[in-house]
Amino acid sequence: MAETLAPEKPTPPAAPKAPVNPHLDISGMTDHDLCTCLYNYGTTAAKGKQRLGGIKGIVTFTDGIARNVSFAVAQAWLKGVDTEGKKLPYAPKVIVVRREATEADFAEACGIDTAVAASPARTAAALKAMSVDQLIDLLGEEDTRVLADAIYTHFGLHAATAFASSTSKRR
Repeated sequence: MAETLAPEKPTPPAAPKAPVNPHLDISGMTDHDLCTCLYNYGTTAAKGKQRLGGIKGIVTFTDGIARNVSFAVAQAWLKGVDTEGKKLPYAPKVIVVRREATEADFAEACGIDTAVAASPARTAAALKAMSVDQLIDLLGEEDTRVLADAIYTHFGLHAATAFASSTSKRR
């Protein structure tokens, strides 16, 4: 009896790979390059500061972000060693991105899905319930200024004069 073989099914083409965000791609960086490191990003309060050891002492992370860090230091943290090669007693979960990365890049690198982080209705309700002081405490002064400027620009207004008069009342 002759065996009948089932016809081979064609292999479906591989799914196209998602384009790599260039701000998250650290390949090709050298020890002399500067990068941005994230440590507990998205879980630290707006004014929260954390510190990790670096080549020239301690590196401070504000809001979970340390900017202009030597890539050599970042690589040591990724390996779980200090800059002299000694194993750290703790394993910092540091995420390294390029120096020019933005807050949106940070969220992507940390796996924060900004589309579903909070429902728009809940976010709107929370913002409406906050006082200006609470919002500034939550975001920090610099990010609040950036937000205010973007809102004023969107509406064709000049944010600098309006924001300066509102913050002078806080002091």
